[in-house]
Amino acid sequence: MLQDIKKEISKPSNKLKQKEIKEILKDCDSVLEFESNQLSSRIHYFISRNESITKSSLIQHSVPIVLNEEIKEAKAMGFADKITPDFVFHKEKAIGDMKTYQFDQKDQSYKLAITGYALAYEKQHNEDIDCGFILYCLPHKNRFTPLFELEVFPISDVLRKNFIEKRNRLAQMVYKKIKPNLATKCPESCPYLSKCAPGKSRIDKNK
Repeated sequence: MLQDIKKEISKPSNKLKQKEIKEILKDCDSVLEFESNQLSSRIHYFISRNESITKSSLIQHSVPIVLNEEIKEAKAMGFADKITPDFVFHKEKAIGDMKTYQFDQKDQSYKLAITGYALAYEKQHNEDIDCGFILYCLPHKNRFTPLFELEVFPISDVLRKNFIEKRNRLAQMVYKKIKPNLATKCPESCPYLSKCAPGKSRIDKNK
């Protein structure tokens, strides 16, 4: 996942400044090294517990998740194309994503998106997904170890209903060619600022 990010931002067509690219690459290396050390420790731990452990069993215990599993039933749930959530825990019936934002910048729309992932996964595999989670990762400028915060929530009937209602509302807007209103505050990182031209007063530089 992180290697894909590094390849993407290093493309000549990318509009990021060199300073921004260097910072992102540094953050990627920080997270990658931290996670590699964590995984190495888990592998050695399970080997120390059972020296005759098989390779498949070692992988299953060390990495009990599926990364970037493709869900092809996404269009049926209102997504534009197939989707690949960052994590799927089959055993725990959980699905989730990783976000690289400040912990105080949590967006409730993330929960709706993950609920949509869960509904699409359930349709494709005919298996229930009861739990959603968001892993917030914040690389720290003053130390090499990144900060993590995990938010776990049930994929409740309320979230399912809210997702379907929002999906239907947006589908109607697309069908009737209704332009959405501009947000009262637009994050400075939004890639569509140049198209919407919201004006300086609407741009929130803290996001």
